[in-house]
Amino acid sequence: MAPVDAVIVGAGNRGRFVFGGYALASPDRLRVVALAEPDDE
Repeated sequence: MAPVDAVIVGAGNRGRFVFGGYALASPDRLRVVALAEPDDE
């Protein structure tokens, strides 16, 4: 089965550590294809 393509939109720590971490740990299941973060920090 192909990984799910995901877009992370301004999710703060949840986007960075939870969804991003899962994508890094399970690239066969989730692939982040775009990121939008309005906060520069």
